[in-house]
Amino acid sequence: MLFGIFQGISYFLTIVRYLLLAYCVLSWFMPPYRGIMKTLSRFVDPLLRPIRNVLYRFANRMPIDLSALIAFFLLELLSRLVWQVYFWIR
Repeated sequence: MLFGIFQGISYFLTIVRYLLLAYCVLSWFMPPYRGIMKTLSRFVDPLLRPIRNVLYRFANRMPIDLSALIAFFLLELLSRLVWQVYFWIR
């Protein structure tokens, strides 16, 4: 039972990572007003917006948006933390 909950959380984080990856790759080739980009943006923007706000405060003149890279790192960190909590309470 407990393993299933933690595995579900892990699957959810993996899906979010894939959505973020699809958003990043498609943003190179498709304009943001296309249907698929609007849909992906609804899922990904709530994750990227706080990271962009923090980056803008500290490095507002950066020519590259690194928010997706930081989001990938944070999602990986959260995924590992979830499994560490599972092994700790098991």
